[in-house]
Amino acid sequence: MNFFIDPYVFSFDKESITKIQLEEFIENLIDWKKLIDLNWGSVFKPTETFDILFKHNLFPYIDTLKELVDKYNIDYIQPEEIDKIVNAILNKLPHIEDHCEIFDVLIDNDNFSDIENRNEDFIYLLKKIATILEIDCVINKKNNNKNIIISNGLKEPLIKFDALISLIDSKHQIDLPLAINVEFFHFSNFKLFCSKIEPAIIVINEQSDVCVKMAIYIKLFQIDPNCNYIYEEKEPNFVLHDSFFQSMRNLNFHKDESKINLLLRSLYEEVLNINMKDTHELREGKSGGSNQISHKGYLAWRRDIDYEYHLHYWRKGDELIFTDIVPHNNFKITKI
Repeated sequence: MNFFIDPYVFSFDKESITKIQLEEFIENLIDWKKLIDLNWGSVFKPTETFDILFKHNLFPYIDTLKELVDKYNIDYIQPEEIDKIVNAILNKLPHIEDHCEIFDVLIDNDNFSDIENRNEDFIYLLKKIATILEIDCVINKKNNNKNIIISNGLKEPLIKFDALISLIDSKHQIDLPLAINVEFFHFSNFKLFCSKIEPAIIVINEQSDVCVKMAIYIKLFQIDPNCNYIYEEKEPNFVLHDSFFQSMRNLNFHKDESKINLLLRSLYEEVLNINMKDTHELREGKSGGSNQISHKGYLAWRRDIDYEYHLHYWRKGDELIFTDIVPHNNFKITKI
């Protein structure tokens, strides 16, 4: 997944900000910093980020942070730590324009209206971010559902508008004028993203096993918020073996959305002990009297994904190791 920061999320009006808004600002900063540290998605900012914040005197300076933290008696985080997070995000992130190799655009006409309480510069920059991303998707035939915009103050869950582009500064050869239909998900914080995103989208756009693991963690969190393994601060009771990821890709459980959703359901049901009637012992022989396969104190199990595919795994008490996705009549399980 790719995340693109709208600089408006860093805007900080010391004259009007309330305690609730300040706490939301701090919480969101911490949230997105955790996302960056998890290193399973790429995060970008536009080149104008510093310029627009400085121009409108909305940059979260350390002195302003100190003043407001004292004013609102916030004691769970120090202003210096907030400043460190701000600078870690703003100074180290690569640019959207470099990522897309589209450095500027001129938007002639658009019908974007989903904005409240922003000045024209911030409105135009948000439109520019979304426009550059859409042009990149169009000319490079990319799926735009892997691109998430980090923003706030929007009325609808989608950034959606039509636009006519007359000029593009790019390394790509693009026929102009270009009419585009822009449509991107946006979220104000990572927790909201985890609550609302379809985990199958993450799997379809995965770039590593870590992305698949994160999609599974997010699905579990959506079903049961107590299963919050997203930040890796809490250990899950299950392991995804290397063979699990390999078998997943071999049987197209990484690109077929319906298959992905079935697999996610089987995984969370097993972890949460739901629909246990769909589980069966994996036995050493074909007869019902054969012993259940065991290995290193673990017992082998099989859960139905649907009538055609099954999930094989090892269980020892509450501990689970998922090893294989197999077609019907395949009773093999990878040793751990």
